[in-house]
Amino acid sequence: MSASAAPQLPGMLRDNPRLDQWVRFDTQGRVTVSTGRVEIGQGVLTAMRQIAAEELDISPDRILLQTGDTELTPNEGYTAGSQSIQFGGVALRQACAEVRLLFLDRAAAQLGHQRDALSVENGAILHKGQSTGQDYWSLAASVDLQGEATGGAPIKQASQHRVVGQNLPRTDLADKVFGGPAFLHDVALDGMLHARVVRQPRRGATIRAIDEAAIRRAARGPIEIVRDG
Repeated sequence: MSASAAPQLPGMLRDNPRLDQWVRFDTQGRVTVSTGRVEIGQGVLTAMRQIAAEELDISPDRILLQTGDTELTPNEGYTAGSQSIQFGGVALRQACAEVRLLFLDRAAAQLGHQRDALSVENGAILHKGQSTGQDYWSLAASVDLQGEATGGAPIKQASQHRVVGQNLPRTDLADKVFGGPAFLHDVALDGMLHARVVRQPRRGATIRAIDEAAIRRAARGPIEIVRDG
């Protein structure tokens, strides 16, 4: 008989296997969930919050979503092509399932119970439905999330879903509706200038003259004019 093959990790989790790249418990009562995907109007961050909440058995409003920070979040490449859930969401789901299993293993060892008799309810560890006095945050210091995902943690079946598939307010709509910063175009740094390329009206045309003084007066500040041609 041949040994069974090791479970396959989703591609994004294989590329970013450390669990603390995806999930951290560094704020009491909250869970920091990271994704390399960004919101560009498709509602993906709301979906990521639901996916994480489902597998961690925690309320979505306790999740702090960290997104698109190349220093802190998993390197998932670009956000395009309707791939965020297909690849990023699947990886996040598996990572959260593994984190939940690690905490249940730790709770079972500490409490002297069988893991199968334990469950999680909004971050609290229950034994046969009753409180154990333990939760994710009380156990966090003793659970090593710097380890790598194995692919061995089972994910929930659709029949077990309580968050995924439910209506959840979009996290990105308020800024869009009320004119807040919602896109890269809304970034305004101190002293920031926008460059403008002025092209010829037709092919083959060349510059005869530029009134640089008028341009500088209109800019009302120090600018650089680059002439090519």
